[in-house]
Amino acid sequence: MEQILRLAALTQDFAWRLPLRSRRQDGSTLDVGMTGEGRGAAKRPNRRDRRNRNGIAVIGKAKPIPWHELYKSFRILVKGQGVGGRRDCRNRGHWGRAVILALCLTTTARFTQAQTETNADSVPEANPARPTVATPATLTPVGYLQFENGILYATGSPDFSSRLGVNQVTKLTVHPRLQFLVQSEPFVHSGQGTVKQFDPGDVLAGFQAVLVHGEKAKPTISVSYFHHVYAGTAPDIDIGTPENSAVLLISTDLVGFHFDINGMFNEQKDGSLRRGQFGQTVSVSHPLKKFTVASELWHFSQPLTGGNAVGSLWALSYPVRKNLVVDAGFNRGLTGTSTTWEGFAGFTYLLPHRLWKAGAPR
Repeated sequence: MEQILRLAALTQDFAWRLPLRSRRQDGSTLDVGMTGEGRGAAKRPNRRDRRNRNGIAVIGKAKPIPWHELYKSFRILVKGQGVGGRRDCRNRGHWGRAVILALCLTTTARFTQAQTETNADSVPEANPARPTVATPATLTPVGYLQFENGILYATGSPDFSSRLGVNQVTKLTVHPRLQFLVQSEPFVHSGQGTVKQFDPGDVLAGFQAVLVHGEKAKPTISVSYFHHVYAGTAPDIDIGTPENSAVLLISTDLVGFHFDINGMFNEQKDGSLRRGQFGQTVSVSHPLKKFTVASELWHFSQPLTGGNAVGSLWALSYPVRKNLVVDAGFNRGLTGTSTTWEGFAGFTYLLPHRLWKAGAPR
């Protein structure tokens, strides 16, 4: 695109030197050829000369050029035909075609560039929840699909020696206060010693609803609910998989830091045994130039084993575009029943096409 614009800048000066005919106010005509050619010296119109108040091209104080004269000039450019039907230069027609082609390409390139910038400005920003355990209380833009995909590698757990899982969350906000979510782990590779296996993970579906809209220091408060819709055969990490989960979410900004605070109330199931699980997470993030650094401390009870899982998470994210954010980080387990190490990387992508037209503002 830059090369096309540069070509147009070079050819713009040349275009004013091509043979043209203009009509002066006294009725006489002036034939302008290449520099030093024809019956008149080449004169490049200045800014004031090029157009009158009606936007019609003129030279000096000349009358507007009639349409038939403009057509003749166009033929000169395309066919290289000189004044009176003779050819002034063998290659002038090729130059004329090149000038017209360059101007057409320039117009198309500028239109495409403006259209691209307009489309880029119209795409809203993604609102990633990954890679922290805590989820923001704010929702994604209404009418847009958001995908949060990543991988998680874990090691040092009573249930496995290593575990690599692909996780995915799909979000769709249908109202400024309501969002639907599907969370899945379609592929898990785990091992215990020399035994390796591939298994599908679990699938949960639910919603998140905003109770109080906040701004800056005023917190946003939301609630969410998830239900376990598919039980996979892959081993769980230290926090397990809830059968039903209710979450209270609070997000706010204080002194340049962003806080996401979650309280979880889960039901865990093992056969016919059902127990309540309670979890708390506090995530703090802060921008560092174009990056965002996040730190989190989280705790979950382990009612089926009588333990407690506690961990410290650190992550770094970078917005490649407004609707695309990449991230990476690690988590360190702080208790004997916690997964010792977890490493993760992934991205959040907001589909730039709205699924339905925006309604009237409410």
